Amino acid sequence: MDFQSLGKKGEQYAKEYLIANGYTILATNQQFNLNKKKLGEIDIIAKLGQVTYIFEIKTRRSDKYGSANESLTTKKINTLYTITEFLSNKYSLMKLQLIAIQITKTRVNIEIHDIII
Repeated sequence: MDFQSLGKKGEQYAKEYLIANGYTILATNQQFNLNKKKLGEIDIIAKLGQVTYIFEIKTRRSDKYGSANESLTTKKINTLYTITEFLSNKYSLMKLQLIAIQITKTRVNIEIHDIII
């Protein structure tokens, strides 16, 4: 399985997990631009109760190069925060989280982490 297919599979697992846990999916793979320049992409925007969540999905087959949680770069975190600030000014309170997915031949492990710089 190539990286793009693995990523799509991880996003599908994440959506199914969120829906099963009461979240409403508002958007997936949403692109954001600032002054006609591509700012970045949000994997999943979902709502639970009165809180809107921004999810970055990281999927790994092994921890050979670090865990999914560890693979989030400072640049990506900064981009996510910029997009979150933009959206929180436009909409209600938002929370930024990472869904780390580890896929092995026998199981899928899903963890949700708050993203903090």
